[in-house]
Amino acid sequence: RLRDLMRPHASPQALSHELSAISNELSQPYRKKRKVYTNLLKKALLGLRRLEVDHLLLTGDLAHCGMSAEFLEMKAILSITGWWGPRRLTVIPGNHDVYTEDAAQSRAFERHFAEYVAAPGDDAARDTLRARGRAAYPVRRVIDGRVAVYILCSALPTVALTAWGRVGRAQRDRLRALRRTEPAGVESRLLLVHHNLHTRGARKDATSGLRDRLAVSRVADQIGADAILHGHDHHPYAGHVDRNNRR
Repeated sequence: RLRDLMRPHASPQALSHELSAISNELSQPYRKKRKVYTNLLKKALLGLRRLEVDHLLLTGDLAHCGMSAEFLEMKAILSITGWWGPRRLTVIPGNHDVYTEDAAQSRAFERHFAEYVAAPGDDAARDTLRARGRAAYPVRRVIDGRVAVYILCSALPTVALTAWGRVGRAQRDRLRALRRTEPAGVESRLLLVHHNLHTRGARKDATSGLRDRLAVSRVADQIGADAILHGHDHHPYAGHVDRNNRR
């Protein structure tokens, strides 16, 4: 049984992000909402344990502002609810995890969660993620020898009030190559990427969409992905990728 959770949450560009992050962190309404959200998240995670879910997939935004304190808080929540362990948990980065230029360049997300992105026991992949960050994706994990989970990174720090993402040609090419080395015994494949592949209207697509969503849709088809799991969009969504890549 698998379960995914969507969004659990000195250049002018970097400065605008730092100011936004600080204002968010100091905002009393934000802090109150975060406390409520944290309690709801704990209850949800405990509920999934009672449902005997075997593996949890977190599709990004483990933090709100990409701060280490937020990552440590999320690690504590996952630990006390019984999900902390690389064979029970898979995580991928979201745009809030690289909210500032500093968070992206310091690879804060990978420093905290690399062993939950890399395959369990793959120390080389874990260390590469910590050293190279975004340049180390895509990554493959195989759950119970039967389910291959391919992880892309669409998260980028962007100008304030925007949250668009991009996977890029290099990752897509590496994904095709990685698929060719898939171990025997795999019965199904999941592709994990933070940004949604469906359109949400011209304005939202421009400011917070996945810039190469059609190319990602094509490569998902090429590797034989049975499903694509994403985060980012704050509303539940289930749909089918158009094989003709028209939407």
